[in-house]
Amino acid sequence: MAQIHACSVNPSTIALGGQSNLIVTIDAPAPPGGITVLVDTDFNGDRFTLVNIPDSVGVEQGETTGEFLLETTQDVDNPATQITFSAHVGAEPSKAAQLNITLNARPNQTRSLGPEYAT
Repeated sequence: MAQIHACSVNPSTIALGGQSNLIVTIDAPAPPGGITVLVDTDFNGDRFTLVNIPDSVGVEQGETTGEFLLETTQDVDNPATQITFSAHVGAEPSKAAQLNITLNARPNQTRSLGPEYAT
C-alpha cells in the first residue's frame, strides 16, 4: 500500500480571504480506483469558520499527488492563526504541513484616532 511521502501547503502564508493548495504526495502511483489520503488538523474551531478543511484528499489512479484548495473567509473577527495539517493513509505514519493565516492589512485602510490623540 502507498505511504505518505509529503504534505505541503502552497503558499504557506496567506491573508484572510486568501487561498492556498493543500498538496499530498504518496511514494508510489495510486492503484486502480485511486487512494484516499486522510487529513487531520490541530484547528479547534469549526472546520469552515476560518478555512475550509477537508476530511480527505483523493489521489487519482496512476498519480502520486492530490490537491485540495483551501479558502479562508474574510471574517475579521477570526484572529491570525497557524493551522497544522497531517496527512496519512490508514495507520501509516503521517506527514505534516503548516498554514499561516495573517490578518490582511488592506491597502488605503486608515484608522481614526480619538480627539485625545489629535494635535
